[in-house]
Amino acid sequence: MKIWVPARNILLLVLLAIGTARAQTATTSNPGPLPAGEVVEAIPLGNEGTESYAAYLAGTAQPGRPLPVLILFDPAARGVLAVNAFREVAEAYGLLLVGSNASRNGPYERNFEIANRLFSEIFSKYPIDENRVFLAGFSGGSRLAASIAVLTGQIAGVIGCGAGFDSSAGYLPGPGTGLLYAGVVGTRDMNFPEMHHTREWLQKLEIENKLIVFEGGHHWPGPGELLRAMDWLMRAGQLQANFSLEPGRADAALARALDAARAYRDSGRLVNALMEYRDIRKWYGELLETDSLSGRIDALQSSPAYRAEAEQLEQILEEEEAWTTRFRELAERHLGEGEGRGYNRWESAWGRFRKKFEGEEGVQVAAMRERVEGFVFAFCIERANTYRAAGQYEQSLELSRLLTSGFPDRPYAWIRAAEDHARLGQDEAVFGALAKAVTLGFSNPGALRSNPAFGPYVNRDAWHSLFAGVDEVP
Repeated sequence: MKIWVPARNILLLVLLAIGTARAQTATTSNPGPLPAGEVVEAIPLGNEGTESYAAYLAGTAQPGRPLPVLILFDPAARGVLAVNAFREVAEAYGLLLVGSNASRNGPYERNFEIANRLFSEIFSKYPIDENRVFLAGFSGGSRLAASIAVLTGQIAGVIGCGAGFDSSAGYLPGPGTGLLYAGVVGTRDMNFPEMHHTREWLQKLEIENKLIVFEGGHHWPGPGELLRAMDWLMRAGQLQANFSLEPGRADAALARALDAARAYRDSGRLVNALMEYRDIRKWYGELLETDSLSGRIDALQSSPAYRAEAEQLEQILEEEEAWTTRFRELAERHLGEGEGRGYNRWESAWGRFRKKFEGEEGVQVAAMRERVEGFVFAFCIERANTYRAAGQYEQSLELSRLLTSGFPDRPYAWIRAAEDHARLGQDEAVFGALAKAVTLGFSNPGALRSNPAFGPYVNRDAWHSLFAGVDEVP
């Protein structure tokens, strides 16, 4: 019989793992069997070898000294992808990177257990600096990283990419918590509004934080943004928690922050420029002449262009919340009613939304439209996944039908529908949905062959006929 262990009790084990780092550091003079400057894609975890992690030891890591470590969580267990994203960061600060190949979007209890095994491994195997243990994640991995930091209270800082804290699970920091939090989000990311709100309430809670915004969607940020996030964590840690920071690194971080502020300003993103300049004044004031910087901040804040951009952003975020709330309510209502009027209301709402913003000029409006569509698409998938986990494929199919109705030009919407039809044994509908996906450009039948839902179909003549002319992605 499996005994359920509450999340907080599971993470007490993580605390114990961190607590042993001091003893490990005293007895370990090298960073284990890791070649410096090379990504190791899969290191088996434990004796069973059913889990693994990717790792990267910076070539700049100082031999014989405890290692600052950055532990990474990807929402699809792509530890190698996460490690590669942070290689430049690792070299800048002499880090050990560890990316879980096991944790993925799903129940917290499972992921906490995975995190506990991972922490136990790295703290017993490598000479970790227990005062500089950092976490980072993207999307659901970001929420996992933040939750671990909140529950343990032993994490120096978090880089949250594309998602913030999980309020639904109650894993939120208390006022004045010593956690340092750097959020990074794209302008077209569906969680863009959330990350702005996260910054606001962290400031109200007097929790030190930074927000970095880049041009892009819902994906891991580029190395430049990730390096700026770590720059801030290290500088804030130096001032707030007495982190040791090697000579020259604060100056290099300041130079990167000034370059980012100028780039924001020159591209007309004045809200981001002002936010960056204020952070520079707060965290690097002793390294530069602040009078001229303060004058720049005052001039920018009082400019008509800044005020117009800030006002438009506020209005757009309000309208965005109204639209996402509307679509979420329509989906929930449809699930309660089933077929019929639910589809009509859904299609009508999409018609009004797209007609309103069709031909609308302006970068902010275009980004908002993409964010709303991304939010609704992700909401339907996540909601459907809860039904699939419970074996309720009829309800999952209803959400897939909403996807194909709202996003008829997206192949993945039809793949989702085909999968639900397959689970329900609706053969004709399976091949109808798959044919639609192929027509729209789907070209990865190999991924479908490994999906258990399509097991009964992959050897049929209709399957071979459908995918005969499809060039598979590498």
